[in-house]
Amino acid sequence: MIKQEFKKSDLFELIDNLILYESLHGIHFDNNGFPVFEDWMFYRGDIKYINPFRHRNDTPNKKETLVCFYETDASLYPKLNRKRMKDTAIELLNYAGFVGFDLSIFKDFLYPMQELYILVNLVIDMYFILQGNKMIPNLRADETGGRSYFYLFNTAPIVCCGTLGCAKRKDTRVINANLISNYAHQHKEQLVIQYGPNLVNEENVISIKPYGRKEKKDGQR
Repeated sequence: MIKQEFKKSDLFELIDNLILYESLHGIHFDNNGFPVFEDWMFYRGDIKYINPFRHRNDTPNKKETLVCFYETDASLYPKLNRKRMKDTAIELLNYAGFVGFDLSIFKDFLYPMQELYILVNLVIDMYFILQGNKMIPNLRADETGGRSYFYLFNTAPIVCCGTLGCAKRKDTRVINANLISNYAHQHKEQLVIQYGPNLVNEENVISIKPYGRKEKKDGQR
């Protein structure tokens, strides 16, 4: 399994380096050890195109395109070193913004390991922001349904959740639909994007067809 093939020591070193870098650049970390996001860090523009990083160039207008990381972990793990992080951050500057990093938080992990992967995604997001990019937070749930850290995004005008793998099994679809619906009700001031199948119909929730689908890929509901 890919989650076993990646060397955890490499991941620990990267995160230690990023936390040090971010601390030196004025980023504060809360009592849970998570970086604190401020209003100016969030993307506030229109939503027209959202493409996965590896298909980022397949767009009519980069400045109207948000880049997401809804890809396999096998595609994301090679980015987990300082050089690739820097290259990725610089490349993102060509686009309108990005949706938060999406390394999988496996529910079969012990919870401390889930917390580590939450931290990994968050410090990578913060690193991209410090290089000049604007972010739409990615609502990647852990076993708490995200309650452990979604509070970091309370002032974000737009958030996004990937629903690409949610429609294959009915029980998974129901669980994720409830999570999205509950979040939307509790954050009515936010726009909640579903990137993938539409699981929830709420006033402040939209669905965007993912890259590669036969349906129109123009960011419409």
